[in-house]
Amino acid sequence: MAITTLFRRVRRPESAEPTIRVRGPQSPTAARPASISNPRVARPSVSRHCSDHATRLVRKYAAFGTAWALLPVPMATSAGLAILETHLIYWIARIYGEQPKKTDVVMTAAGLNLASVGLKTLALEGAALVPGVGLGVKAGIAGSVVMALGTAIVSHYEGKYPGRQIAT
Repeated sequence: MAITTLFRRVRRPESAEPTIRVRGPQSPTAARPASISNPRVARPSVSRHCSDHATRLVRKYAAFGTAWALLPVPMATSAGLAILETHLIYWIARIYGEQPKKTDVVMTAAGLNLASVGLKTLALEGAALVPGVGLGVKAGIAGSVVMALGTAIVSHYEGKYPGRQIAT
């Protein structure tokens, strides 16, 4: 099935209830409301909890950090990951309703950069020296570090604001 055909099957009218066109015994293109009783359309339940949104963000950043580590640019990986981690911390704070000051963000970036210079550079660049497997190890380390840091920050904010929901 072509992608354009797939997109044509799902249609959103002006009403709040989306409909899809399906072939069935009623008519070749009978429109049915997309609801729970319609198994062909799954409606994702959107959580209002800050921890759920922050966890999804951490996973996205970890995936991006893994991809970033696969770039064949020596010594740029650690600096890029420090910037990525700082950005992640900033947005997790924003999800929980805090407004980090510019000085806080700069200090976080400086601290992460100092920490990453020794540890991450050694691990990431050392792993890249191993032929074949080194690049995969490098990417795994980068993704794990971003995931661990993000999970720790989410735990910090969950301890500070337990069960907080996103304000509308």
